[in-house]
Amino acid sequence: MITKTPNLLRFWWDNLNGYQKREVSIHMGNLSSIMKLQVWPEFIEVITRFWDSERMVFRFGDGEITPTIEEIQDCLETIGMYKKKKKHPDHHI
Repeated sequence: MITKTPNLLRFWWDNLNGYQKREVSIHMGNLSSIMKLQVWPEFIEVITRFWDSERMVFRFGDGEITPTIEEIQDCLETIGMYKKKKKHPDHHI
């Protein structure tokens, strides 16, 4: 399990200019934001015990949960591990 962004990858990303970061993001989407996450190995160790790889869900007794990306993001925001980027009203994509 990777618990920290490798220094070489972080160095590479930090030395890209704004244009280069946008170009990478076009192909990777928000995947680059993973480098900013703080990992809790203990939490991951516990939650993976409930993962049902055959059905691709978390199973708790008779119930199963399949969280969406948005639900995971909301959970991370709640515990302070992720911050959404605020869009400016005049920002156009």
